[in-house]
Amino acid sequence: MSIDRSAASLEHASRQGRAVFVALGALAGLALLLLAWLRLSGPSEGDAGQAPAQPNSQQRAPSPAEGLGQAAPESDPGMHMEPVLGIGRSTQAPRPEPGPFDEKRLEGRGLIRGFVQAAPGIEFPLEWVLELEPSSMLIGAERAERRRLEFHAGERDFEFRELALGGYMLRASAFGMATEQQHLMLIRPHETELYVQMQWVPNAFVEGRVGYPDSTPAVGLELALEPKPAGVRASAVCDHYGHFLFSNVMAGAYTLHFGQPENPVRPALDVQVGTSPVTLPDCQVPQLEQLIVRVLLAPGQPAAGVQVDGYGDRGGRILGKTNADGEYRARFLPAGRFTIDATAADGRRARVRKLVQAGELGLIELVLEP
Repeated sequence: MSIDRSAASLEHASRQGRAVFVALGALAGLALLLLAWLRLSGPSEGDAGQAPAQPNSQQRAPSPAEGLGQAAPESDPGMHMEPVLGIGRSTQAPRPEPGPFDEKRLEGRGLIRGFVQAAPGIEFPLEWVLELEPSSMLIGAERAERRRLEFHAGERDFEFRELALGGYMLRASAFGMATEQQHLMLIRPHETELYVQMQWVPNAFVEGRVGYPDSTPAVGLELALEPKPAGVRASAVCDHYGHFLFSNVMAGAYTLHFGQPENPVRPALDVQVGTSPVTLPDCQVPQLEQLIVRVLLAPGQPAAGVQVDGYGDRGGRILGKTNADGEYRARFLPAGRFTIDATAADGRRARVRKLVQAGELGLIELVLEP
């Protein structure tokens, strides 16, 4: 009997559980239907751009335009991000194109003065030279003047008066030391008087060795060290070991030419010089040959003092005058085809082309035109 009552009690509890589950399911369905109805009854397509209404407790503050009496828009526009502009640029007012330089700013005279000091540990020289010349970098260089001051008692102050306005380069030099180049612009209205401070730094040297492919030294080969972007070239000759040395070289950028710079025997090297010595890696040039150029007034009659000028298609330069035998010996010529001109004092000329081959001493004769 107790078993029947227990079974009846379990069946009653199960029915109650199913009823609760059904009720919860019905409530969830009603919630989904309510959410769908709210979405369908939302703002129309025409009201999509309007902002939602503000609660009464937080009314929107009037805009500056409304404060001035202008009508406020019906709704706030949505947030719009403008593209970020670069510094110094504007979509409203683009930069104007730079105008032509006013040449009147270079009319008049100016003054450059200053002093030179020695770096710690460097003794100030008694004798030194200060050179002022047109700048290779600044405008107005065509108006600039060349000036030179010499000092013999350790003076430190200098002054250049009554200078034409324009672009200048200023540099001081002494034995074993120099100052860095100063590029200065004298220009109206506010830069007609300049004050410059300069400092001595020790000069450096540039050295290296040049050889042939068979490791023999390029004895007697001439090299040229040329400042960038322009300046006076310095020359050096390889000794019996192929060693070369450029001494008293001021700091700066240089180009090293092998042979005549106008038609070198190999590509040039870029050299950067500071205050320390520069030792370049060993350099190699192609095997170089010699050529004897003989100039004649007529067959069997040598022509002395004739100017000989030639160049090769692979480098090398021939430049000199014939001796009493009418000959000129050209050296350090790479193998290739050479074009050679001979010009006498009376204007008579001759031209010839010659193939110079490796491993042989070439000979060529030119007969001047009648």
